Amino acid sequence: MAEEKFKIKVVTPEGIKLDDIVEFVSFNSETGEVGVLASHTSLGTKLKPGRLLLKKGDSDSISYFVASGYAHIRDHELSILTPYIESCDDIDSSRAEEAKVRAEKRLQSDGSSVDRGRALLAMLRAQERLFVKAQQS
Repeated sequence: MAEEKFKIKVVTPEGIKLDDIVEFVSFNSETGEVGVLASHTSLGTKLKPGRLLLKKGDSDSISYFVASGYAHIRDHELSILTPYIESCDDIDSSRAEEAKVRAEKRLQSDGSSVDRGRALLAMLRAQERLFVKAQQS
């Protein structure tokens, strides 16, 4: 028996980047990973950098990277507001690896001018991009 489907819409400052019908979505929130089916209760939550996984059918899944933002689930629709979304094909692994190394070096330095929170966030974004890319390969 086919799963009930619902709508997902991803909006960035440039406009609607994704508008699709899916069976399942998962994403990282500030309180942990959230899995969404059509019958999910209403929810509003802040996103952490990470993978946005969409499943359209039994074997059809697509991964994206979202930097941050907000997710809102209501009436069989998931809306995500994010500064940007990257498909797996758009992720540059070498650039993400370089960003990770730069962030690690900043975190290891003893300089008081280093914004540790910003460096940690940069490292997390780089790690999550690499994770998304590896999962799709």
